[in-house]
Amino acid sequence: MDRQALNIAGMSQSGAQIIKKALKKLNGIKDISLNLISEKLFAVYDENIVSNEEIKTVISKAGFDAMESLAKDETAIIIGGITSQEGAQGLEKMIEKIDGIEKASVNFATGKAIIKYDNLKIRISTVKDRIMKAGYKVIEIFKKDFAYIDQFYKKKYFNAVLRDFIICFVLLLPLIYISFFAIFIYVEFPLSDMLSPIQYPLRYGLFQLMFVIAIVVVSYKIFFKAAQSIKKHSFNMEALAAASALVLIGYSIYGVIQIAYGYVSAVESLYFATAGFICAVILLGKLFEDSLKNKIMGTIRTQTALIPKTAVIIKNGFEDEITIDEVEIDDIIIVRPGEYIAADGIIIDGSSIIDESVLTGNQNPVAKQVGDKVFCASLNTQGTIHFKVIQTGNDASIFRIIKILEDFQETKSPISQVGEKAALYLAPIFAFLSVIAGAFWLIQTQDLTPAVISLAACLVIGSSNAFAYSAPAAFIMAAGVAAKNNILVRNANIFDISTKVDSIVFEKTGVIVSEKQEVTDIITADKISSKEFLQTIASAESSLKNIIASALIDKAKSQNIKIIPASDINISEGLGLKAKVEDIKVLIGNEKYMQDNNISIENFAQDADKLQAEAKTVIFAAFDGKIAGLAAISNNVRLADKEAINIFNKLGIETVMITADSKKTSVALGKQLNIKRINSQALPQDRISIIKRLQNEDKTVAVLGNSLSDLVLLNQADIGIAFNTGATVDIKEADIIIMRQDIMDAVFALNLSKQTIKNIKRNAILAFVYSGIGLVISAGVFALIGLPLLNPAIAATFAAAIPILALINALKLQKFKI
Repeated sequence: MDRQALNIAGMSQSGAQIIKKALKKLNGIKDISLNLISEKLFAVYDENIVSNEEIKTVISKAGFDAMESLAKDETAIIIGGITSQEGAQGLEKMIEKIDGIEKASVNFATGKAIIKYDNLKIRISTVKDRIMKAGYKVIEIFKKDFAYIDQFYKKKYFNAVLRDFIICFVLLLPLIYISFFAIFIYVEFPLSDMLSPIQYPLRYGLFQLMFVIAIVVVSYKIFFKAAQSIKKHSFNMEALAAASALVLIGYSIYGVIQIAYGYVSAVESLYFATAGFICAVILLGKLFEDSLKNKIMGTIRTQTALIPKTAVIIKNGFEDEITIDEVEIDDIIIVRPGEYIAADGIIIDGSSIIDESVLTGNQNPVAKQVGDKVFCASLNTQGTIHFKVIQTGNDASIFRIIKILEDFQETKSPISQVGEKAALYLAPIFAFLSVIAGAFWLIQTQDLTPAVISLAACLVIGSSNAFAYSAPAAFIMAAGVAAKNNILVRNANIFDISTKVDSIVFEKTGVIVSEKQEVTDIITADKISSKEFLQTIASAESSLKNIIASALIDKAKSQNIKIIPASDINISEGLGLKAKVEDIKVLIGNEKYMQDNNISIENFAQDADKLQAEAKTVIFAAFDGKIAGLAAISNNVRLADKEAINIFNKLGIETVMITADSKKTSVALGKQLNIKRINSQALPQDRISIIKRLQNEDKTVAVLGNSLSDLVLLNQADIGIAFNTGATVDIKEADIIIMRQDIMDAVFALNLSKQTIKNIKRNAILAFVYSGIGLVISAGVFALIGLPLLNPAIAATFAAAIPILALINALKLQKFKI
């Protein structure tokens, strides 16, 4: 199976339905997902049955241009100066002859060349030079598709719509102008003597017809896509707007014909200007919608703003500035103070202080020296460094973060699907009600004019896309707001589930308490010095990587105690270990582990109780089968974590802690933090059952974890939240990734979810109410009490405003704070 992401500029609810229906008829298509806000299509298909080109052809026939995203070994180059299909084919062959190029595809219409290449054999800068030597202009190089290529084509589409609107508006002005002749018949206007509706009604009508035809030609895509939707048996909301304009144009043409046959009174039934106005309003609405959608999408492109456009590499002993898209693995890049790092790499010369907050959320800059890793989009704040590139393009850490945000657009929650289905079914309902309203006024007045006005107004009111836009706009906005606060959300459904969370489970180690703890107390048996005791247990633990081992080793190092290699290590996970240090058989673990191995701790029970009451973790050690002493390790917690747990409690979310500590230690720690439910002495095999038990109580459970041992818990939870303490973003089991170790960010994520769902529901209610009110007015309910029927031009303005208001409402999430 292959997976393809396509950028489709100008995609709408109707377009999405047309594309879906068309693609589903292709053999080999397994799954299709579209996002109206990001204007992306995600297709999973069998490449042995259907090709990428066939998919793009189907989309093209539906009236849309599809631009594919790039694989990591591909580059897109926008080339200027291609004047014919033959020229494109010649250029394609020329590129393919370059050593290292596996395949080239040049699109004459878009000027876009997609090049698949072997980056070990050739650099993109070489390809660029060859294209330029062939007489063409290289406009843009897109290697990192996430941030650039879709924007390039969206801007191109936006400019095309803007051009069409300006032309349409210019053509509309004469229509509006001469329409005033019929309203102010006793007022002299320039040309009013030549185009008087009283003296020259036929000329007056034909003049308007000429301009409205020009407007229809300019805005032909509106009518083409409407025709495509009807052809695909998908009568949608955009088709309603086109139908409204066509009804008015058709009725006005009928009026012109009547005038030609001598019924000059038909001059009062010409609505060419109104039809032209509807076309202009549709285009203007699209401009506003695209602008707002782009602003919403901008929230998930925050990270890309920090990626430098160029890098300075050392080549043959000289500095050479190249674009970031030309950077290759093993390049040596020089970065001076105040510059952003252009790729992931390892420092080979120099030292500096690096701000990695965009990746890790850590606001404190990190000291770096030779041998340390640096990451793309980090800021070099002090010294000059040289580093060797180890990862670039889509493999760099920052682009893996962006990839999560990109993949988010592919996902949909049930509430999104409800909105899409509502938009799908409402269109025929509005169409039916429009016909009913028109028929009513025709019967009521025996006059076609009020029937046409009512029909056209009702049709255009139904053309609003607010229902389809509400959910995806809010979800993408929320994902962007989360990302700006160093929180990554994997899919839209997570927001929906997060609002239902009523129990949150914390792992103690690495979540409630830092992985960096210290040994505070050592109590030993007679004839064993604390130094000898510490050396032995630190040596036994030295091969392990956990909080206890780190604390013991750090304590030993602080006292200049030598670590002795241990042997015969046998670990009982969650309990303790056995090892041999020189000739001493060492046993280290908790109280249960000592009991299981028939080691009496009676002489240390009182000391242990006292230390555990202080919320310290106590470990016991036996040498050669006899108790040798104990060590206590601090469980320091941050004030911010206490505050976060108190907020969860106030929100009615039950707080639960899982720990391998003794009951006394965990209860003391739970009291400090005001955690409601404590699960102490929890072995790894017990932890999953704790989550299941909560779920069996009909609770929606979130787990906040960190270490590798938490992954099974994150998988079992309804919502898995993980701290990512490095810059690797590898926690695939987590639904929400928090880029810094701060429980308050989990509070932020869950509260943001609630606010997002509220925003969607508010938008849906407003869209329903506004559309309902608009339909009632357009149908002429108020005309029954003597008020005039609603002009379709006003109805079109109202309809265009509804989705814009929905998008503006989604933008309000940008101001969200806890």
